Amino acid sequence: MRNLLLYLVLLTTASASAQSGLDLAIDSSYYVVPDHAIMSRRFASPQYYMARVINQGDVDAIDFTVSCTVQTNWEDQLFTAQQVVEFLAAGDTTLIYFNEEPFDYTNSAATAIGIDNVAEIIYEVEVLADDTNPANNQQRASWLQAYNYVAKERGRTLSLPLSGAGRHTIGNVFYFSGMNGSGGHSGEYHYIAFSIENVADWFLQSGNGHVIILMYEFDGDENGDGTLEPSEYDFVPVYFNEYLFEGDETSEFIHVPIHLDEFPSVNYEAGKYYLLCLQFKVQEDVVIELGASDTIDYAATLHIGQEIGIPQYTAAYSFLPEGEKLDRPIFTLNAFGTDTVPLIRLSNPIIIDTNEPLTEQVSMEFWPSPAHEVLQVRIEREERSGGTLEIRDVAGALLQEVQLEEVLEQEIQLDTSNLPAGSYVLRLSTNNGTRYSKVFVVQH
Repeated sequence: MRNLLLYLVLLTTASASAQSGLDLAIDSSYYVVPDHAIMSRRFASPQYYMARVINQGDVDAIDFTVSCTVQTNWEDQLFTAQQVVEFLAAGDTTLIYFNEEPFDYTNSAATAIGIDNVAEIIYEVEVLADDTNPANNQQRASWLQAYNYVAKERGRTLSLPLSGAGRHTIGNVFYFSGMNGSGGHSGEYHYIAFSIENVADWFLQSGNGHVIILMYEFDGDENGDGTLEPSEYDFVPVYFNEYLFEGDETSEFIHVPIHLDEFPSVNYEAGKYYLLCLQFKVQEDVVIELGASDTIDYAATLHIGQEIGIPQYTAAYSFLPEGEKLDRPIFTLNAFGTDTVPLIRLSNPIIIDTNEPLTEQVSMEFWPSPAHEVLQVRIEREERSGGTLEIRDVAGALLQEVQLEEVLEQEIQLDTSNLPAGSYVLRLSTNNGTRYSKVFVVQH
């Protein structure tokens, strides 16, 4: 958004006092960049290339060439195209499209993009003899091929403050296309990585630190209103976890499994969107500083996504003030403009300490789901230990608790008649640690 406002100011200034002479430029805020700034090559969507050219001078431009080149950081050329512009009046702009068929980063030519290599996209206006400012004739975009992250950014440049008493839910939207001809992918990216810059201060202010991890699967903004409503993401998160802060975490990335199972099978279906988000319950006068970046402007990428019928999105955000009740968040898409995203990434597994996982084998089954009046739960353990069984909502709030008997097997009936329709989890707690169930649904 900041870049867009700057661009409007520049246009206004240019109209009042245009550059004397010819001054062609690639619009620094409007050229297509890849959907992700860091990704494995097999996650790269087939790419259309487009850039906006501005004639910032007071002289009409005639018969000039605009090019697009894709190459590795070793200058192995993967794609090149040129377009000739016959005429561009002083002060005017034009959109240049470089390919009718998308470039496939998974093809054989693109194997030159090795691990930890960068794919560079270079947009350039040919330097004309009478161009008064050749420095603005070129713009570059890039993405890093890496297996450790899928990310919308390449590092922190600022922070996003989350303030105001209530529930803040914030995340990034990831989209995967055919993934090298497969129908989907399961495997390594089942961690979330995020950065909070003031953990110690927040921990002291609030008395605790707690965040819910949620992943929602959806088919896009179906009604095109710029929001993601509960009906558009089927009400139920496909994966869920929580993280309890210790207070000594740094601003470096924190890695947590997306799902509460220690080794989950996280599946990404081709052609689906995945909103990976954090949900914080923030108290009055408390501010959480979430790491963020504003170095990549996705405006042109979002534009071309709409044109080809595969919309893309940057960040998503929802705020529910304290005291208001809503079963599920309503998210604003592209919530911070086209150039600002939080540091929330998909990540490969990293060995980290979890919150006291159970050291004994426990089987926990429940039925039916959706539940109406009653949820039946069967627990089988290898040790005769007591403990508690809790019903919690996906924000972590405790809603119901029962004491367990010191037996190996036990069946429990939980009253769900007074629970609002929505998604919930079971939390089993014993002297040997804790364990969460999969998400279950309540309907009436």
